[in-house]
Amino acid sequence: MNTNRPAPDEREWYDVPRLAELLGVSQEFIRQRTDRREIPFYKVGRLIRFGGDDVAKWLEECRHDPMS
Repeated sequence: MNTNRPAPDEREWYDVPRLAELLGVSQEFIRQRTDRREIPFYKVGRLIRFGGDDVAKWLEECRHDPMS
């Protein structure tokens, strides 16, 4: 993930393309994580959306300390 990009806004909602852009990853990466239920998401009909607060929590869970 690109560390030069802004952090997810807790009050925002993101679709797959926007979240991929924000994190500096491919849309396929986001879809794979969604399919595996690794990243929290909301599904309304066929639409998939990600809450900024959920994404921030998920990213924190993915964090690895360099000294660990």
